[in-house]
Amino acid sequence: MSIINDTLKSLEAKRQQSASFGLGAQQDGSQPTGEYAKASTHKESSLQTYLWAGIAVGVCALVAVAWGIVHQAHASKPHQIAVLETVAPKQVLVPKVAEAHNKEQAKQAPKQALEASKPMESLPALQGVAHKPLPAPVLTIEQKATDLSEAVDAHDTARFKALVGHISQSKHQRQELAKVLTQLEEKSHFVAAEHVLAAFRRDHPSDLSLRLEQAHLYLHEGSTKKAVGFLKSIHPHIQEHANYYALLAYAYLKEKHYKDAVSLYQQLVSIDGSEATWWMGLGIAYLALEKPHDALESFEQASTHTEAHAPYRYFISQKIQLLSGNQA
Repeated sequence: MSIINDTLKSLEAKRQQSASFGLGAQQDGSQPTGEYAKASTHKESSLQTYLWAGIAVGVCALVAVAWGIVHQAHASKPHQIAVLETVAPKQVLVPKVAEAHNKEQAKQAPKQALEASKPMESLPALQGVAHKPLPAPVLTIEQKATDLSEAVDAHDTARFKALVGHISQSKHQRQELAKVLTQLEEKSHFVAAEHVLAAFRRDHPSDLSLRLEQAHLYLHEGSTKKAVGFLKSIHPHIQEHANYYALLAYAYLKEKHYKDAVSLYQQLVSIDGSEATWWMGLGIAYLALEKPHDALESFEQASTHTEAHAPYRYFISQKIQLLSGNQA
């Protein structure tokens, strides 16, 4: 731009000089000659040529500057894009790439929605996988007793059978059953205990140990008459099942059937005279029948076999002292 301005100023100065020269000649009263007129015309034509040449040079300079700016902008654009792709997060994409990415997501959306709606067992990752059942939780004896009682109260047959089945499958079935029954009796859940025993007796009708458990349950809940009737309903051999009849003799005492108790205890001590509890039961039955002499003899026999029955020693000694003093 400075070149163009300088050129225009130079041309304007020459034009003014020429004009002032012609004006001075006319003021002198002389007319310009032909040569002068030609020279003046030639100078004006040259001035116009210089003027247009300067304008052309200026335009060319402007075009060159503009082209340089455009070229520089195009040369720096790839670098700018590379910088953007490096700095920007993954979500910021070049427009064309972003458009292609959005189209791909649009295509995948229905498929993803369909996969998400499938049930878990139909997914390829789970097909053919064997589902192992979860192990049953380990319950304590107290928990089993509580669950059995709740199942009976709720009339939940399925739950009750499952619990009974769990006990029957135990390696120590009888010990576990006895512990569960003890828990039920201590908590006065007698109805539940009866149902448990009834369930086991259905599977093992000839098992006398289950009958003994049932009779103990009746006695513990105070149903002595029921216990007597239950035990008398069968007649196992007394030589082989002395404990069964010992419990029946005790039930006779509780039910105040003293004569039956004396008869049964006499059979038992004849089988095994070293059992202190049988002699003691016989002495109690004789006392109830007001036979102090027989009672004293029975207690004296019991006192000689109390090694395994320490809790009974004091009771037996007191009875012996009482009966000995009365006879003296």
